[in-house]
Amino acid sequence: MKATILVGMLSLSLGQNSSSPSVERMPPAQVSKQDARVLVNAYAAALLARDAVTVQSILSHSSLEKIREAGLRRNLPDPLAAFIERERRNLVEALGGEERLSTSFEVSTVEGSSGGQVLAASLSLSGKGLSKPLRMTQEQGALKIVAGRSAGNTPELSSSSSDYKVANYTSVPHAFECADSRSYGVPAYGLSGGFDCYKDPGFCIPHTELGPGITMASCVDYSCGFLWDGTHFTYAGTSYFCDYNTWGEDFLILSNQHAACHDAC
Repeated sequence: MKATILVGMLSLSLGQNSSSPSVERMPPAQVSKQDARVLVNAYAAALLARDAVTVQSILSHSSLEKIREAGLRRNLPDPLAAFIERERRNLVEALGGEERLSTSFEVSTVEGSSGGQVLAASLSLSGKGLSKPLRMTQEQGALKIVAGRSAGNTPELSSSSSDYKVANYTSVPHAFECADSRSYGVPAYGLSGGFDCYKDPGFCIPHTELGPGITMASCVDYSCGFLWDGTHFTYAGTSYFCDYNTWGEDFLILSNQHAACHDAC
């Protein structure tokens, strides 16, 4: 209920009312960080509550179409419920296992895309910045969430590129490639001792601020995932097709020879 009220207030703040159903798009500069913050927190709260009505009201039209098409491709009886469970699981993981928002997301910047229709809100939680922005757009004067990486709806290989989050859970640096033969290095996990996660995952759960080595890789989108997002990785001679994770890691290096997608295509 609270999330629904927040969304209604946000629509009014952007100029939507019953007598003016098709308000012109505002340029990105006129979308405030406060407007974006209200929407982000309403969306996160609705996901955590499995509130399908509010999630549907917050998502853009193109996002809902992509979810519907994913349901048809995968023969899902309730595509929106499947999407919510997927996003909720990844959000809970990003929150450190918490199933509620103990503090609000903050928005540090809101930037427009080159096409001008999609906005990217850079997020932080408890003073720590998230690696990925959350994408938004405007429809009839209301700010909406764009699910997944892009606003598009095309299943073919994309020529554009996007930042994917790669995490190294071993004690030494490694290299990998992603789609279009783009090569990257990723630093080691912040633990000493020569252990790696594949042999002993217990050593990958520190009780300090240390964590996995992270690289943001600008990989060509391969359009293979749940919402036709995702890309292709190569590590130690093995190929991986990984879906895009809105809230966290996309590709995980686990040992000298083994890696995994957080969400496989």
